[in-house]
Amino acid sequence: MLDELETLSALAKHKTMGRAATSLRITQSSVSKRIQSLEQISHKELIVKNGRFVELTPAAFELLDKALPLLSELKETVQGEEGLHTLRISIGFSESILSSWGAHLISKLSRKFPENIFEPHAHRTPVIVDKVVSGDYNIAIVGGEPKNFPGLYFERIGEEEMVVVGETGDLFCAEVTSGTWASIANETAKQGLRIDERSEFLSPIAKMAKHGFCRGLVPFAVAKNAGFSKREMISTGIKRPIYAVGRKRAFLRSDILKILEYTSQFLEKI
Repeated sequence: MLDELETLSALAKHKTMGRAATSLRITQSSVSKRIQSLEQISHKELIVKNGRFVELTPAAFELLDKALPLLSELKETVQGEEGLHTLRISIGFSESILSSWGAHLISKLSRKFPENIFEPHAHRTPVIVDKVVSGDYNIAIVGGEPKNFPGLYFERIGEEEMVVVGETGDLFCAEVTSGTWASIANETAKQGLRIDERSEFLSPIAKMAKHGFCRGLVPFAVAKNAGFSKREMISTGIKRPIYAVGRKRAFLRSDILKILEYTSQFLEKI
């Protein structure tokens, strides 16, 4: 049953039999057999084909909403029992965080908590949240408030200021669908800032602004990492919230709570 549910989750994410099979390191035939088995058990149609793509039915999404939290809890329990001696912690970061202050944070965490083995990962926030849901990551630290997901908990652990950098050109910022933009859109409008272009990642915006291609509305640490001095940054007063994302089980672990407390203190000094 666990393999079948994991396969259905992979199809929801990758949209094709081939990609789902690759992600699970199994054959496409195995993917089909697992889905057929799950349909027989649930007595429901779970997928429909749309050309080369596979779409999940409402019944499939309902099943995943109910089963994924339980699957993740079970995976965390097994991994926790296997790793009691190593205390390995896998942390997902928004790309803009790990490429700026997150790298410094991980270095300090590894020295502050030598009993832990830290595994940092960087992705777009939706991918990170998926990894937390699946149990691949213990916890995530993301910029902006991510979309809610069944079984996940969110805790605001700090914030960072958004600044404008660059002298000329269009003003770039995060995508409209990003957690960062959702959390700063209203305040940006109040400030009278008009965004001309969008980019999937914030760090490249700062780099392009540094080389004179554009201007950018980016987090302070991202601008600093791109080589801008404080005098070259225009303060906006706009704050991007930083959230820790995880399952309830993660927020009950004393080692993770210590890490989040340390991260919150670290953010205050940026």
